Amino acid sequence: MTIDSSWIACFKEEIPAAFTPHPCFKPDAVFVDGQIRLMPSSIDSVMSWDDYIKRQFERVLQRYFERGVSCVILAFDDYAHVPSAKNMTQFKRRRHVPSLDFSARDCLPPCVPRGEEFTRCISNRTFKAKLIQLVIHRLTTNLRCADGQCLVVDYAGSPVRHYSADSRLPPEPIAEFGPLGEADVKFVRYTEIYDKLQVDSVDGDSIPIALLLMEKGHAGKISVLRMQTRVKSHGGDAEPASKKPKTAPSQSVAQVDKKPAARVYEYVDVRLLFDCLVSMVIPQCVGRASLASHQGQEISMLVCLVGLSGTDFTRGLPLVSGKTLYEFLPSLWMRLCRCYDPSARQLVPDAALNLLVSRIYHLKFQKHSADREMAEVLSSLMSSKLSVKTKERLPSADVVRCTLQNTNWLLRYWRELDPPDPVQPQFGFCRTRTGAVQFCA
Repeated sequence: MTIDSSWIACFKEEIPAAFTPHPCFKPDAVFVDGQIRLMPSSIDSVMSWDDYIKRQFERVLQRYFERGVSCVILAFDDYAHVPSAKNMTQFKRRRHVPSLDFSARDCLPPCVPRGEEFTRCISNRTFKAKLIQLVIHRLTTNLRCADGQCLVVDYAGSPVRHYSADSRLPPEPIAEFGPLGEADVKFVRYTEIYDKLQVDSVDGDSIPIALLLMEKGHAGKISVLRMQTRVKSHGGDAEPASKKPKTAPSQSVAQVDKKPAARVYEYVDVRLLFDCLVSMVIPQCVGRASLASHQGQEISMLVCLVGLSGTDFTRGLPLVSGKTLYEFLPSLWMRLCRCYDPSARQLVPDAALNLLVSRIYHLKFQKHSADREMAEVLSSLMSSKLSVKTKERLPSADVVRCTLQNTNWLLRYWRELDPPDPVQPQFGFCRTRTGAVQFCA
């Protein structure tokens, strides 16, 4: 699910210089989100596991080493430490995928499953864990890199540094880094070691996480290599295909030759994006007035709105997209300031409900509601001429309050490597009688 992709499109339309087909800088290290790379674009013919690993992982990592990158970090989810609050969105994502009977004692099939069968298999956590173990074994066994280069595998427990298979150096645990759950957030700790880090991940949440890191005072450079975001040019049309780069470091030549419409990638300069958002975009929302009380927390406040449009841990406000919230930003920012507590670095849920979210739905349906508190706005909309389908999608005040609480935990999670347990009343998550985590409303 990651974040609403329209946020990235809005950022690109506003700050196009931060999005480029060419590397922003030469990285000291490259962080590769292996969890994403487990999913191939397509498998239409018989493929061995060796070929799968070469196509999805080995060629990518080897190419970075050949370009002189000193360290490549390959990360996977450590399920023992993934926040339990992710269960709801994971279940929603997989509810239509048939279950697979696969136990820890079962072996992987002799060939890579094809089509929908691969999706069915990879949705099974035990199958996926066994596949990750195979990928790590093959890569570390066949690794070829020069002196001074290494592969860090960040999976279960502490990360482990591996050297070339020709080297006599044994694998070396990075003891100062403890276990961490999602691969999405693991790149943050490597910025403590490398001043210039490239993050190879198509997940959109890597961008707000990196922006929050900049807000905390990180002085280094971060770029994100991700699939190209298509936006309209100044003439009103989508970017022409002739301007697209033909390939990217994480794309195999075989893929480009096989499919003319290959995936196109771009680099996001997070430092430039951060500087422009903080010094140009957000000040325009307040007439360039200085709000000393909230200075230095602008990205945290913006991430609150990202949370309200839906993430892996928050339900999006119905009928509202990231693009909608971005367009409403000038009308929302001062209200966001009033319901965001800079000392706690959190939203005040009741204030946000009646100042911020009520304003969002009033702006969305101006013809059908007055600018009032949430209960009055909802009452006006329910008695309006809106369609029955639209009315059915409107959220209750309790659901919105829960989403605001969820967003407060998301802020902590994306900002801190050791966030509190999300299953607490103030974060809007609770457990059923069977122990499953659910939204409190």
